[in-house]
Amino acid sequence: MFPHSKGPPFKFSLKSLAERYLAKNIQTERHDSIEDAKTAMELARLKLYFGPQFGEFETDGVSVCKILTDHKKGCSLLDRQDVLRRHAVGSANAILCRSDEEVANKCAREVKSTQVNLVWAHLTEVYEQMAAEADERCDVDAILARHHAAA
Repeated sequence: MFPHSKGPPFKFSLKSLAERYLAKNIQTERHDSIEDAKTAMELARLKLYFGPQFGEFETDGVSVCKILTDHKKGCSLLDRQDVLRRHAVGSANAILCRSDEEVANKCAREVKSTQVNLVWAHLTEVYEQMAAEADERCDVDAILARHHAAA
């Protein structure tokens, strides 16, 4: 979800992603799989909220979709119209969905396509439910508030 700027096989550690995007220090005393899982979910919430390009490496402002297009690779984005307008560039397939059920059904077809190398699907209703039920919402909500204030 957060590719390294050097490309594969390099990967960012969960600890470094937590520091960068959540301003949170984890794994300070010992490894705690529950803390890791919660942190991964918080990072996933940020990705869902800000869209498929959040936290992705860009070269001179070129989106990941455009880079894939330039390398003759296909990608599909499944989401609501406002998100697709912002993120579907190059030859990316912009697949309009009006519900999470529609996203899931269309995503199941897209992942089977040999023409598509990346499928990004946004489950809005799931995200909203997760946000409503999250135990530690304050950290992510504070980050989103800071981002909106800076924008």
